[in-house]
Amino acid sequence: MGSLRAATFFLVIFSILSKILGTAREIMTAYLFGTTSYLDAYLIGTTIPNLIMHLIVGSTFLVAFIPVFTKCIANNDEQKAWRFASNIINLSVVVFGIFIIPFSILEAPFLVKLFAPGFSKSTYNISVSLTRIMLPSMLFFSLTTISQGILNSYEHFTTPGLKSTILNLTMILVMILGYKNFGIYALAVGFLLASIFQLIVQLPPLLSRIKNYFFSIDFSDKSFQNFIKLFLPLTIVMGINELNILVDRMIASTLSEGNISALSYSSHLMQASENIFGVSLATVLFPRLTSTSYKGDWAHFENILSKGLSVLFFSTLPVTFGFIFFGKPIITILFQRGSFDIISTNVTNNALFYYSFAAFFMSANYVLIRTLYALEKIKITVIISSISLILNIILNVLLSRLMGIGGITLATSITTGFLFFMAINIITKQIEIRKFEKIYKKFFMIFLIEFISFFIGWTIYNFLKYSYIINFVISILISFFIIALLSEITKIEEYVWIKELLFSKLVKKLQ
Repeated sequence: MGSLRAATFFLVIFSILSKILGTAREIMTAYLFGTTSYLDAYLIGTTIPNLIMHLIVGSTFLVAFIPVFTKCIANNDEQKAWRFASNIINLSVVVFGIFIIPFSILEAPFLVKLFAPGFSKSTYNISVSLTRIMLPSMLFFSLTTISQGILNSYEHFTTPGLKSTILNLTMILVMILGYKNFGIYALAVGFLLASIFQLIVQLPPLLSRIKNYFFSIDFSDKSFQNFIKLFLPLTIVMGINELNILVDRMIASTLSEGNISALSYSSHLMQASENIFGVSLATVLFPRLTSTSYKGDWAHFENILSKGLSVLFFSTLPVTFGFIFFGKPIITILFQRGSFDIISTNVTNNALFYYSFAAFFMSANYVLIRTLYALEKIKITVIISSISLILNIILNVLLSRLMGIGGITLATSITTGFLFFMAINIITKQIEIRKFEKIYKKFFMIFLIEFISFFIGWTIYNFLKYSYIINFVISILISFFIIALLSEITKIEEYVWIKELLFSKLVKKLQ
């Protein structure tokens, strides 16, 4: 577990740095556009190309691509590997460049109406224009994802890891330079330019590794056929996940102006914890879970999964309590300036409060879904994902009528929790996990410690008489100090592990 811990640690640090830059982009967006109809129009405009692209070359694409490409390299057959990669690249250029992008540009009015039926005429027209500007980005994003799969197969991770940094930097610079003259259109242009720059940065290391390139599409290629067998069911799962996001925004478009924007801000804050903890841990665990599954080493499989979930619970529960108790000051500090006023803060906080209950479930599901992939339970993954989508739609419609934007995010939290328990039930039956009873007891202890700590911090926050920023910083520091103290007293294993890991890294740097 030592190398697993170290790899996870470095991925978490890298994700945190990436999210800092992403938060800076969100702060600037909030300052310039707040929760206005212009930002609503832009967000629907990004939803359309993102949905189409993620269905075809989303994160699950790498789950199918990397094993096939890596197997060819491992067998010392790079010509076969590059024949397969050439197939995928050529097919992507044809599918996106000749079919999907031109058709989507032509049908943009219909797509915007479909995705945001509640838009006013002016917001609808702006969204159509923004969508058409951003649609060509699908070609560049798809080629970037394929390049990442190739480079990762050669164990080159640095350049692909710059994707988010390039995206955020480009959009920040374009907003600074273009806002006065182009307004909301600067965001759309920045989105398109970011997709191009992401690909350009990956070209040097990619070109240096090309052995052979084949300018043809060969559907009879065995590697290509193996990829398709893996890819199609994974695409269904990804499609269901994207539809959940789309349903949330469709329902939000029927509410008052700015609700889509508020949903986006709160969603980005929640995704920070998912990306930092869930994605980082899943990236490390997936190869190990797959390997132990093939070997039938269920004891080791169980040990890896149970420890991973315990670490996630300890790490993500502070996100839940942090947003529950301190959601409003967090949003105020990050976003409340310029066009983002007190009304925007209150709407976003309402969405974030009910989102916060899903912090652990979101991160854990990212791990559990890949655990089901490792167990080759792809069909059952499609089934439970479909059930969660249906539940989300029903709850969205019902709760949004009762609670507005808060009902939409509460529906997401309930659905995410439902998916977690279904996945856990399937996994425990498959490998007869026995440690989960102990895990639940540990979860209860961690819950008590962190709830008490944040409740004390929140109480102190309400008694302090300094500025809200100073009050917030003092209260948060006290909350985490109490967590550390109580975890030390009760010997919480996850706290001891994190403390020892951080201390060992610090000592090495000082030596």
